[in-house]
Amino acid sequence: MVDRCVLDKEIEIGAEAQVGVGDDDTPNQLEPANINTGITIVGKRASIPAGASIGRNCRIDPNTTGEDYDQLEVPSGGTISQRE
Repeated sequence: MVDRCVLDKEIEIGAEAQVGVGDDDTPNQLEPANINTGITIVGKRASIPAGASIGRNCRIDPNTTGEDYDQLEVPSGGTISQRE
């Protein structure tokens, strides 16, 4: 399920994953002035793992993989970035 999202190209969304889920419109923690209208943004070549639940106002950075997720639930306003 994908709802109220902006997806760049070459995205992989795993089976049973949900992106842009819920009614919580908490602004994004890193970009509250820009990501605050309930839209979740997924960057180029990002991979969302099977069974993940991504809230609203989330930012999934480009080139992220399942290894970048600490847990499969990303609350509204969260961000997933590549680990260094």
